Amino acid sequence: MRSLAEFAMRSRATALLVAVLSTGTSLFFWVGAAVVALVTLRKGTSEGLILLLWSLLPAGAVLYLLAEVLPVANLMAAFLLAWVLRNTISLATTLIMAPVTGLFLGAILLTIASPYLDFLVQIMDELVTQWRQGLPAGTDGAMVIMAPGRELISGGLVVMHTLAVSVSILLARWWQSTLYNPGGFASEFHNLRLGYRPAAALLLSAGYCMTLGEQYALWATALSIPLLMSGLGLLHYLLNKTHNTRRWLWLLYFSVVLIDPVKWVICLLAVIDSFIDVRRRVNRTAA
Repeated sequence: MRSLAEFAMRSRATALLVAVLSTGTSLFFWVGAAVVALVTLRKGTSEGLILLLWSLLPAGAVLYLLAEVLPVANLMAAFLLAWVLRNTISLATTLIMAPVTGLFLGAILLTIASPYLDFLVQIMDELVTQWRQGLPAGTDGAMVIMAPGRELISGGLVVMHTLAVSVSILLARWWQSTLYNPGGFASEFHNLRLGYRPAAALLLSAGYCMTLGEQYALWATALSIPLLMSGLGLLHYLLNKTHNTRRWLWLLYFSVVLIDPVKWVICLLAVIDSFIDVRRRVNRTAA
């Protein structure tokens, strides 16, 4: 990945090449968004905006041809988050903005872009119907499985967008550190802490989404992503204290991907850290 960043930062043309090729796909659009964010962080808003506008062309083609809204949404959000990070120099503030852009996307899907959302609902209805028809007669699953509604589909897109843009901005920051400030990202990520006010706001907002019904549960999940990133940063810091991080980091991320409750434990750890500052207490104990 470092080689890709080095190639992209050689000139505007190479950055444009990497961004356009990446955002023209449904799988690697987050890489293109990270390139846009890196250019914005390193060379300024104007240079990043030029790259963003050109990159929106292939992303728009993906939206038109494949009905994939995430490449366009992720590009614009990554540029915005890079602008926030460049001006605030606060990774915590930047990551808190990720679910805000996700909720904004969800609101657009449910209002202005409702025909697009209805189109996705229709596709899911057809897929579920075909799946049911392929089941043997009398199978219970045919009665249980229901096609997702508008709120559930939009919530899924909100979660995927929030996670993708968070990964894009973290990748861009890591690239920037690797190329121009070695070791800077590790220190920044290890000290990632949201603070009690943002953590409380995320918890209250997620709780409010849960009160709206099961169809909005994914919206609450999107709001937990900054807490997850903060918790991972804290665990990186604590594991770094043991000087034996590689094996445990593999185990940590393996658990995060495959064991869902682990994510909520990490989020809870981040909430606790936001209120009591675990790092300060660990350093005080070590002293």
